[in-house]
Amino acid sequence: MNKIHKIINILLSYFIFLFMFTITPIQAEEIISYPESWITIKLISCSIQTTYNPADYSVRYKTEENKYTAIILDEKGNEVSRYSETIKDMDIQDVILFNKVNTISYESIVEGMINLVGGRSDFQAYLKARMKISSGNYWRQCDELLEYEYSSGNSDLYSLEGTQSFEATTSYPNGKVKIDINGVIETNAISLTNLETLKTLGFTINDSPSSSWYSRKTYNTSVTFIFMN
Repeated sequence: MNKIHKIINILLSYFIFLFMFTITPIQAEEIISYPESWITIKLISCSIQTTYNPADYSVRYKTEENKYTAIILDEKGNEVSRYSETIKDMDIQDVILFNKVNTISYESIVEGMINLVGGRSDFQAYLKARMKISSGNYWRQCDELLEYEYSSGNSDLYSLEGTQSFEATTSYPNGKVKIDINGVIETNAISLTNLETLKTLGFTINDSPSSSWYSRKTYNTSVTFIFMN
């Protein structure tokens, strides 16, 4: 009988540990470093790969009711970019817990600042995507990309001209959603960065005093949302 009790106690301890590990809530704020070659942002429903080197940057995550935000910091602790996901009409912890036992469907809004010139945060585009998502135990997918938009990340220093965007994902449901964006960066702010740096980054320099722009560069990039559980 004692042997049976010991076995039962061991099993109970195991299931209690497993339960606690499975539903551990996301901390209100935490800093995470990544061993990968590029920092990957991990939100509630999806992950997004950035162009930031983990040797030079770190990420602070914070939770505010139904919004989960990833803030990218440089070595001095200054914010250079951020991504966030807002769950419509549901609490974040409910999404995490309910899909462990049930299949759920919800609407998610993902926002972020996308670098347009390599790993530099000087030139960014603001991207916002609204998606319908379904998830269950160990799976998650996007059922529909409802809408998306993007614009200049800092219109005081530069503008994005001739902007175009394309929904590269053609079938749903899907475990990945890709959005392609392209256009031209134009700036007349000489103080944005020095002349040689602009040339190194591939900008065309215009020294005409009558021109409305000082430097110009085309960009063609994409953002992929990878859904996970």
